[in-house]
Amino acid sequence: MRMNRATAPTDPEAQAALFEAGASIAALRPTPKDPSLVGVVVGRKRVGVVDAGELDALGLRVGAAWRPELAARVARAGAAAKAHRFMLRSLGARAQSRGMVLDRLRRKGFDDDAARAAVERLERAGLIDDEAFAHAMARTVLSRGPVGVRRLQQTLLAKRLDRDLADRVAREALADRDGSDDALALARRRARSLPASLDERAASRRIYAYLARRGFEADACAHAVRTALRTDPDAPGDD
Repeated sequence: MRMNRATAPTDPEAQAALFEAGASIAALRPTPKDPSLVGVVVGRKRVGVVDAGELDALGLRVGAAWRPELAARVARAGAAAKAHRFMLRSLGARAQSRGMVLDRLRRKGFDDDAARAAVERLERAGLIDDEAFAHAMARTVLSRGPVGVRRLQQTLLAKRLDRDLADRVAREALADRDGSDDALALARRRARSLPASLDERAASRRIYAYLARRGFEADACAHAVRTALRTDPDAPGDD
């Protein structure tokens, strides 16, 4: 008889009936779709699904008494296994940080214990690596154009990376770049794109705001604006 989730006595009354009847584990059957998962059968019902590699650690064997503490372990292991399978599919499409994975699992309704257990297993397998993810993300951001350290830090933090890691990786990624030169290059490019009819004060405000959004420090923004408007013959407000 093939068991499915609908037949599993997960409600408290059904579980209590099994405990009172002195039920024991009748079978440990690999699931048809994934042999790495094992269905735990008590009586004639499948009461949970766990990873095959965890049978010994959970104390699962045919004939073992089905007691509340064992049922609780199976429930926790089953939730973690389900979370792990869900994220395996997701991580196959794109890399994600530990924080992103935890957030996604929680949105899907997994409790903290299941989510953290799944994440730790994925980390052990090398499928979640925040250090590598942070460096790859920094390279991607910089490939799209210059940014200041603050903007890069904010981008990494938005990917749910640890603040210390985000700060360190952002500074390392920009260590060989001159922020003042980057800001000036962007300011000149921005100045040339503004309407020629714009007066210098308005042009200064727009360029400064643009550089600030790109994460450059206030001094670098101010210097870049002054230099770009003074030296670029095509800048607004130039005579």
